[in-house]
Amino acid sequence: MPTPVPMSSSNLPAINTQFHAPTSPGSQDSGPPSPEGGAALGQLESGLRDLTYSLTQLGVCATDVQPPRPEDGPLGRVADKVNDVIAKLHRLDVMKDSVTTHIPFDVLQDIDNGRNPKQVAKMRIEQAAGENQFTHGKIHAVQTYRGLLGAALSEHFPALAPHIEADLSPTTPHA
Repeated sequence: MPTPVPMSSSNLPAINTQFHAPTSPGSQDSGPPSPEGGAALGQLESGLRDLTYSLTQLGVCATDVQPPRPEDGPLGRVADKVNDVIAKLHRLDVMKDSVTTHIPFDVLQDIDNGRNPKQVAKMRIEQAAGENQFTHGKIHAVQTYRGLLGAALSEHFPALAPHIEADLSPTTPHA
């Protein structure tokens, strides 16, 4: 029976903690700049990316906990990464007052539930377009009915014809 090898930092593979900040295809395109605080939004977005990067590094360091080495500083790599995350959170807290853009609570809930904001926006736009078409159909039906009613009233009650509103006359359907 083979003897078990004790786990130590000398026989574990080294984990590379140097990552490049993740970028997504749309990360450079943050939409049209808003007149109020467009630069602040860019700084906030950059700060959030930096925080995500630091949290990823902290997660990697936390899974590879080793005794502090002299080159890691007096507290070790995990403590340094925790301090880095705290500093970035502080910078975001300072920036919060310079951004005046309000994000609807529904959007935040969709993100928390793991839904893609672009897909949600597309779905809501399609839903609004469908409701818009339905409403236009109702308006057209009411206008057509009013026109037919005005024509019938004028025909059957000629004495009322001068009092019937001009908009009760038959109208042509709108395109």
